Amino acid sequence: MLGVGVQTWSNNWETAQEQLGLPEREQQAPYTIENDIYDMKDYYSEVGSMIGGATYEMLSERGDIPELVLMVAKAKDAKKEISLLPNQRLTSINADPTEGDTYEQYHAQWMARQDITDEGELAGNDSP
Repeated sequence: MLGVGVQTWSNNWETAQEQLGLPEREQQAPYTIENDIYDMKDYYSEVGSMIGGATYEMLSERGDIPELVLMVAKAKDAKKEISLLPNQRLTSINADPTEGDTYEQYHAQWMARQDITDEGELAGNDSP
């Protein structure tokens, strides 16, 4: 999956890393006071698009990927994992036991799930 694509990006990774802290443009844009600085937000965006769907594990196995690129991959993996978590405001969670499970019941269920070590039992616990 990575093959030629990752190899051709190695120069771009180095160039992007060398730009950190430097002005984004050689000349200031008209009608602006400041020239934006190429920062980690810009680097993360650029390198993130270069690595696409590649994971930290996939890239780290290669052994020739710069550490900063691996850190971007690790951050993307973490963001992907976090996005799978329920996105529900705590204030909207049910507090009335007559209307279904309450926050305390969900918490107790989660704590009980954490104690499960058998994969079969865990899979049964996750099914609706």
